[in-house]
Amino acid sequence: MIGRILIYLLALAGGTVFLFAYRLWFAGFLMAALLGLPLFSLILSLPAMITTRLSPQVPETMEQGTQVCLELAYSSVLPTPPFRCRIRVERPLTGQRWSLRPESLLPADRCGGLVVTIHRAWVYDYLKLFPLPVRRCPPRTVVVRPRPVPMAVPDPALFAPAWKPKPGGGFAENHELRLYRPGDSLQAIHWKLTAKTGKLMIREAMEPVSRPLSVQLELTGDPDTLERKLGRLLWLGDYLTQRQLSFQLQALTGRGVEVWSIPDHEALLAALDALLLSPPATGGSLAERMTAGAWNCPIGGDPDEA
Repeated sequence: MIGRILIYLLALAGGTVFLFAYRLWFAGFLMAALLGLPLFSLILSLPAMITTRLSPQVPETMEQGTQVCLELAYSSVLPTPPFRCRIRVERPLTGQRWSLRPESLLPADRCGGLVVTIHRAWVYDYLKLFPLPVRRCPPRTVVVRPRPVPMAVPDPALFAPAWKPKPGGGFAENHELRLYRPGDSLQAIHWKLTAKTGKLMIREAMEPVSRPLSVQLELTGDPDTLERKLGRLLWLGDYLTQRQLSFQLQALTGRGVEVWSIPDHEALLAALDALLLSPPATGGSLAERMTAGAWNCPIGGDPDEA
């Protein structure tokens, strides 16, 4: 912009010298044209300047380590005039910030959500002499998902269902044999075993009771620790959902304790994306929230953790 203003001032000075040196009719015409050119450019450009809209274009999700350019969409009622902008990218998970230009690569070397905002933007007339601020658009978010980080495979026996007597008895695939108690239905008596043992034996119908699964994650630590925790969460969540095992995810973030019910892979990704856009926790612990009688799995970030 400054360079164009200097060029215009030089042209104006040259026109002034030409006017006073030669005093010809077309020198005055040239001088009038030079004086009116900025105003004419502003009047011609104003509709386009007022209606110019800028918006960052980013994907909703991307894989860690991929290269994606930050593109800028723009529009106006007339041919789009020149503009200049600065784009700010923030990663809430670590608090990092970048100031980028259009066509720069998004920082995807680490996992985490990215909030992309047009920080400063100006649009100019077609001669690029007069600036006008552009109204800001809502920020865009992109989630950089982590790579799965394998961890120790839980013992499948932990997920085996427990059994309890089926209320009211009836048909069941699993039964338990026990001594007759007053009030038991005579239809449940196991007559062959009773004849063999000489005692009244009951064939009691049983039904499965699934053991609740609870996964805990504290959003704390340095960037490497956070990356390992989230990668392990993705790996463990895939391990459980592929076996059709639903679980509850408890996470300590900067917004407090958040809880998700994870019945399938889509719910896992939705919870993971929310965590990637969350600020880190500043204090507290999930140790007191362990579910009694459940399979509890706290996810740690130690590089040597099994």
